[in-house]
Amino acid sequence: MSKLNTIHHEADICVVGGGMAGICAVIAAARAGSSVALLQDRPVLGGNASEEIRMWICGAFGANLRETGIIEEIELENIYRNPHKNYAQWNALLHDVVTREPGIELLLNASVLDATMQATTIESVTAWQLTTQSFHTVRATLFIDCSGDSILAPLTGAEHRWGREAQEEFGESHAAEKADGQTMGMSCLIQLRETSEPQPFVPPSFAHRYERDDIGPGRDLDIHRTNFWWLESGGRGNTIADTEKVRDDLLEVATGVWDFIKRHADEFDARNWALDWMGFLPGKRESRRYVGDHVITQSDVEAGGAFPDVIAYAGWSMDNHPPGGFYEPGEPTVFHPAPSPWGIPYRSIYSRSIDNLLFAGRNISATHIALSSSRVMRTCALIGQAAGTAAAIAIRNRTTPRGVYRSHLGELQQELMRADSYLPGITRAVAATSNTAALTASNAGRTYTVKRARTEFPPDAVVLASGLRGGQRISIAWHETRATADPEVLRNGVDRTVDDTDNGYWCEPGDTIEYRLSEPARLSRARIVFDSNLSRHYKDHRMKYHYPLHDPGTPVAESLVRRFKVEIARAAGSSSLEWEAVAEPADNRQRLVWVDLPDVPISRVRLTPLETWGAKLVHLFSFELEER
Repeated sequence: MSKLNTIHHEADICVVGGGMAGICAVIAAARAGSSVALLQDRPVLGGNASEEIRMWICGAFGANLRETGIIEEIELENIYRNPHKNYAQWNALLHDVVTREPGIELLLNASVLDATMQATTIESVTAWQLTTQSFHTVRATLFIDCSGDSILAPLTGAEHRWGREAQEEFGESHAAEKADGQTMGMSCLIQLRETSEPQPFVPPSFAHRYERDDIGPGRDLDIHRTNFWWLESGGRGNTIADTEKVRDDLLEVATGVWDFIKRHADEFDARNWALDWMGFLPGKRESRRYVGDHVITQSDVEAGGAFPDVIAYAGWSMDNHPPGGFYEPGEPTVFHPAPSPWGIPYRSIYSRSIDNLLFAGRNISATHIALSSSRVMRTCALIGQAAGTAAAIAIRNRTTPRGVYRSHLGELQQELMRADSYLPGITRAVAATSNTAALTASNAGRTYTVKRARTEFPPDAVVLASGLRGGQRISIAWHETRATADPEVLRNGVDRTVDDTDNGYWCEPGDTIEYRLSEPARLSRARIVFDSNLSRHYKDHRMKYHYPLHDPGTPVAESLVRRFKVEIARAAGSSSLEWEAVAEPADNRQRLVWVDLPDVPISRVRLTPLETWGAKLVHLFSFELEER
């Protein structure tokens, strides 16, 4: 190492891994006031969602359960900037959201290979940067491992697990009868593009040749609805050590499957479709899992995760892929029912053996079975935001991750909810200024016919079911109901519809909502939460898995407010009231919006929604004021 250049960095927090969990962790930590270094071993950000792997970002099933916070901010911006889901623009967006945030130092192509320790505390990590042929050493107070493969576990001696637990260890009925080292496998995906004329396919020499009986049940060959997630292998071996070998096998499988489809092009409506892209970097589902102060189990999932230290939630089925993947004779996965949502505890995202280590993503403290529900990327993003926020609170209070649990748990939960991360069963505290001011609306008491989303279960579905069960899909249906405009709901501390409680305020464009302070005050910001339709169909709002010839693109959710105006009235000093506009954006596409207010004594603040992205009515969840 001494013959090559070593560059030294210092930060409050070092995050290893730039997937969706790592991205949300660094942004959350930086916004909470910490300096952060992000080490990413690839040239692009996104991890399993990056252009190199292209796995869907999935999350909780059910009406009004889409994950919010930083991941929603990113995905809403992507819909606006990138309606045709181009991966070059997705790359640019992820790079933009990280690099534009003050306090973040991004090191790409930097693969962590060493760590220095002082007893059970990490002092620094060192990464090799391929492009510059330099080593980078980052010294930090806290470390967050979002690498997926938990690279800091073997480098620091952190306690971790691998493989499938036996049923008897945690009383898990879905677990293996005997413990083993097998895991879910990895996938190399393919993507297709439609053209205006027939497209031949000449398979490479390494492609397998398959006939119909060689492709097992449950492997969807309909090119219009599958992203070929079932092109999976490697779970019977070691999903880290065997990656290169498994990658070669997956390329053989993927090209062989496409060759089979093209040989039956009329049957699969594939004559004009070309193989547009093929992944050479496998997307992983499972490898090392850290051990925290709590290990999430099947029973925790099924009980709904009503933990007092909840910091995120999941809501995907226990989607347990058999280790053989493509080579399994049966179905490529088993969907065990899980509630949506179920809570994830803070004690499962920090190490019980290393004092200054947190983790987020598919490596949290969970059994193999519980992981099968928590491993999807929108859930991982929520966990990343929680880990980054917790780390910043620890820095601020000069404590450890465990110290945050013991002394600052309420602070963590409130900060997460203030940043629009929903925590089931917990109500956000509303700023005192908003609670004491008079709140009025120009349409108060008016009644509207509105549509609300509900989760529809098949007649024989069990209560815990989510996603797929027995081949039946649980769907979201829209029902008309009546709603009466009441501005008080805008300060109830709940920023989404929960079950049958709307928690939203309805009005028409041009109606006004106004705070009148009992005494003039210097205010900091207005916090507004619009409706981004948390029941919008995930297929329409995720990145593409195939590219039809005539793609209309994905529009911004029509329920979002596109134009609005925030005005203030200063402290009384004249005979007439004068309103002063402080914000009037022309193209808002975000759900959570902060509006900075001038540092002057203010007596009134007024919000006027002016235009939606298409909806007839405006739907708001929060309008609050914060003092300086």
